[in-house]
Amino acid sequence: MPVGCNVGPAPAAGAGLVEVAVALLLISLATIGLAGLQISAKALGHEAIQLDRAVELASGLLERMRVNRGGLPAYADASIAIASGESPGKPPGNCDHQPCSGAQMSAWDLWTWRRALAGAGLVNAAGCVAIDKRLVTVQITWEGRYALAGPAADNGCGSERVGEVQGRRRSVGFTAFVGEF
Repeated sequence: MPVGCNVGPAPAAGAGLVEVAVALLLISLATIGLAGLQISAKALGHEAIQLDRAVELASGLLERMRVNRGGLPAYADASIAIASGESPGKPPGNCDHQPCSGAQMSAWDLWTWRRALAGAGLVNAAGCVAIDKRLVTVQITWEGRYALAGPAADNGCGSERVGEVQGRRRSVGFTAFVGEF
């Protein structure tokens, strides 16, 4: 036998059962973590869609009020809470397709806004309009899907309807000056 030759069993090659089990455990934990991340992303996406709809509705009514400056007082103190299955009474005339007075236009705007708010997918939605001289505030409050870490802002809009609901109250609003003609 030559010097330095190793005679004996060959060293084991490949992975043992323990190494395979540890690798599967790590892959399983990573998969569970990714699934949790996906669920969180979907929930945050839903919250973002709700916020986008509320912003669109609030800014839309504010723009309609800017167009109907003469009927601005008729929008004052409008408070709209949406109950499931509720259908608001339609005002006479369609102000989108025929001339209307300022008061008729405001009634039409609030009716269309109420319908849009009811169909926006916001749970326990409430919309409020407050006017101080020509300073207009349009606010929308709804119940979010998950509780937030901090306390919800209490703006009074829909608080009797939405309340704290375990910290899930969401709110968005705009305040703007609506000038005269």
